[in-house]
Amino acid sequence: MQKKSETVRQVPPTEITPKPTATSELPITATPTTVVKLVSYSSTKLKDNSLLAYSISYPENWTKDTKRDAITDTFTLTNNGDTITIYQAPVGGAGCIFEGKVPVGPANDYTKTKFVEVLANNITFRRVQEESKIPAETIYGFCSNNLSSQTTFGTPTLFGAISYKITSKNTAALSEMDKIVATLKASQ
Repeated sequence: MQKKSETVRQVPPTEITPKPTATSELPITATPTTVVKLVSYSSTKLKDNSLLAYSISYPENWTKDTKRDAITDTFTLTNNGDTITIYQAPVGGAGCIFEGKVPVGPANDYTKTKFVEVLANNITFRRVQEESKIPAETIYGFCSNNLSSQTTFGTPTLFGAISYKITSKNTAALSEMDKIVATLKASQ
């Protein structure tokens, strides 16, 4: 069998001159960039508690409140009536089931619930809307993966029970709160 030689024909590149088209343009106005100063907080580990000590960063316009005793630690951020709370205490835990069959035992069934993932370093949080008894507020809770599995979720999270309470009509508040939670990391 003989192989026939192939002739390769080179085609010189052709230039295409764009034709002007009529467009309607809106004037672009530059908006000043707002620089937000971040403040950091670091918790300390509770004695005889498996929850991790953590650090978190947040905009300086949020108000911080902390309450601590021998067995509990509550960190709260507030801005315009919206709050982020991280509560550490010796409480039991439960699995958070987002797909598949819900096992017998302590588990939250979120198989029909929408969730939003918030990534914080190597931890994935899933934010779910909870039922609120007050019509003017929206409550969110969190589950997190554990450090040995990216697909197993539970509550409280590695840092404790994390929750949001939103009462403002500010539609950007939820996004800002998620950005704050995304700064969480384990501290020594």
